[in-house]
Amino acid sequence: MRNKYSLIVLALACHFANAQALTAFGPTTGMSGKDFGSFLAIDQNNILVSSISDAGTPGKVYAFNNENGIVQTAVFYPDDALETDGFGQSLSVSNDLIAIGSPYHNVSEGAVYTYKKNNTSWEFLQKITPDDGNPGDNFGSVAKIFGEYLFISSLGDEAEGSANQNMGSVSVYKWDGTGWQYTQKLFMDPLAPVFMTTDRHLGQRIEMFNGVLYVNASYNMYNFELENDGWVYQSWVNYNSVDSGIPDFCFTDDNSQFFLFNSPSASMSLDHLDYVNGAWVNHSYIELEYFGEENGYQVPTKIAAIGDKIFVGSDYYYEGQPQRKFPIRYYRLIDNQFVFQSMLYGNGPENTDDYFGSVLESSNEYLVVGAPMEGTGKAYTINANLLSNDSFRKSDVKLYPNPTSGIVKISGDTRFTKAEVYAVTGKLLLSQDTALGEISLQKFAAGIYFIRLQTANGTAETFKIIKH
Repeated sequence: MRNKYSLIVLALACHFANAQALTAFGPTTGMSGKDFGSFLAIDQNNILVSSISDAGTPGKVYAFNNENGIVQTAVFYPDDALETDGFGQSLSVSNDLIAIGSPYHNVSEGAVYTYKKNNTSWEFLQKITPDDGNPGDNFGSVAKIFGEYLFISSLGDEAEGSANQNMGSVSVYKWDGTGWQYTQKLFMDPLAPVFMTTDRHLGQRIEMFNGVLYVNASYNMYNFELENDGWVYQSWVNYNSVDSGIPDFCFTDDNSQFFLFNSPSASMSLDHLDYVNGAWVNHSYIELEYFGEENGYQVPTKIAAIGDKIFVGSDYYYEGQPQRKFPIRYYRLIDNQFVFQSMLYGNGPENTDDYFGSVLESSNEYLVVGAPMEGTGKAYTINANLLSNDSFRKSDVKLYPNPTSGIVKISGDTRFTKAEVYAVTGKLLLSQDTALGEISLQKFAAGIYFIRLQTANGTAETFKIIKH
């Protein structure tokens, strides 16, 4: 059983600063299909966004450059693609190379289309199909470029000896200077732990950290390392219980790893690990309750991280709930503890299922967000450097007694003009001026609360208070 770290949760009213960080964009030419923002990829200043096919209108893939404002640079749709091919349902861009998956091409055998930048223009390079492909393999379900390697998953691949079970596989291609050359296919090692008796779908998400390839397979994670020009299975990875699903995971450049895990109750576990002396060490985690009734009981399923900033989105909610704007939860990692900062929202109308945050990808200081149901679809960039941060500076201010039976007194030389009381869920419970120099928690039940004190110039300090 793990030791649970304290969860510090702050609900901050930072709408102005957060709004300045969001930039909405869509196609300027060639708009086709529907639900622009359904699939995304970002690398440095290059952004890819997909729309999907609708009633005889093909969904396409759009390239943008974010170096000096967001500028559309290309539209992709191959001559031999059908509207039912799912072109653009996986995307990857790395430097001057692009890979776009089409997993339902040719009776769902699948294909991947690659492109290369020539000077400032993106040009078609190569169509990749597997030599051993079969209908239903869905080659191209995920396509990811890392350095000189392209990894392509076939989620429906039954693999040898697994008839009627979609084990999944990952095909590996290597860049030879002019094109992609097939090198091998990765499967789950027969001796690796497996806790499912049906489909495994190896390759649902593919990421790389410090030269190690991490491949998700429904309930488990497997990693592979490069040995003698070949990728070799190393170990099974699961930092939670063996029956927990892994909806999403990500890495950051500062040796951190974040996982979302399914929990038995109506919550998700968000875990933080650091890479220390060649091993992953679990530092902290929090239980993420499903977004509350006011948000239609949405289930957290997507995460992305930029430095110490963590973003949690959703692409699923319980049916039968009223329509609502989808939120992204924004946290910071402070002293190895998750600190809730605010909810982020798209610019669409209220009471509309915009699916803002149903897709999240990040690179450098930018988060790119899909909102495919906002009108005909929209995407956003969020500059993490412009997001508001709470102030956690030390001062002479003291709140006492702590623990308290109800009345909390404020002492010190700093002059505060406003006090807010929050529950651990981030819900604002009380807001008042601080002229009396005290705050009453008498009407609240026993538990942990956070009191945020704000000065006239907008700086703030937050204090954890226990009421018994």
